[in-house]
Amino acid sequence: MRSIAGLLPGLVLALGACASDAGGSVGPPQATIGTGAVEFQPLADGDTGYVVLGPQGGFHIWGAVRVANLDAGNADDLSDPSNPTTVFHVYAGGQQVDADAAHYVQGLDPVGDGTFEMVGRAVILDITSDTQLDGMEIRFTVDVTAVDGTQASDERMLIARPDPNNS
Repeated sequence: MRSIAGLLPGLVLALGACASDAGGSVGPPQATIGTGAVEFQPLADGDTGYVVLGPQGGFHIWGAVRVANLDAGNADDLSDPSNPTTVFHVYAGGQQVDADAAHYVQGLDPVGDGTFEMVGRAVILDITSDTQLDGMEIRFTVDVTAVDGTQASDERMLIARPDPNNS
């Protein structure tokens, strides 16, 4: 009979292989919410959440997320069944103010060091003017759920302002 000490190196190698299959380093799943239409911009509590006038006349906030230790799926194939689901929401005064349309089932792009990201996702707001939320504290949230049910979430408290480029 082999001792447990003799099995330990093989167990460590097996666990390391599982972690690398998930596209990240060993540890709990992590998400970091951000913004940005083209590149990831991290957010901190108290930052400005810009309300952008979209090309069809509606309003949105740019959503972005970085994840680690979670199966990021296949960014090159939207139909890959391994792709996670990413959901963004915006709340003001305890009420949901987004149109509940920011649900994305797709793989995340590799950034490096076992980190993956999704950038430039419009979180459509259920408002008729960019001044409706001006100066209000809003809660911006993201949940990323892998196919195996593993989930990573993050949120920031932002101050809503009309985007300076709105016209």
